[in-house]
Amino acid sequence: NELYSHYQSQAIKQLYVLVLGLDVIGNPYGLVLGVTEGVEAFFYEPFQGAIQGPGEFAEGLALGCKALLGHTVGGAAGALSKITGTLGKGMAALTLDEEFKQKRREMLTKRPHDVGEAFARSGKGLVM
Repeated sequence: NELYSHYQSQAIKQLYVLVLGLDVIGNPYGLVLGVTEGVEAFFYEPFQGAIQGPGEFAEGLALGCKALLGHTVGGAAGALSKITGTLGKGMAALTLDEEFKQKRREMLTKRPHDVGEAFARSGKGLVM
């Protein structure tokens, strides 16, 4: 009975997430916006370079490719981050352990000092 009431209250609290699906499937608006900005820069930069000359066209093409790749990868990484964050939050809720959830929240608010610490934390979080 206690389990039933817990999961019922969690379902009600997370209904907006399930209905909209934004956290479950990432951030679709951010992904589309990032790809749109990348595609825009991919065409705009070479065009602006072509107006100025052939050397600037090549530079504009490089800038456009860099922007397309950066915005696409950034948008996909953001969406993947949202998905994994939601999965982690859901798995933590399934534990029914308030102490674990409190430690997890504290760990998520602390910023890593360098890349090595970030990878170590992510590995530990995956195992936990």
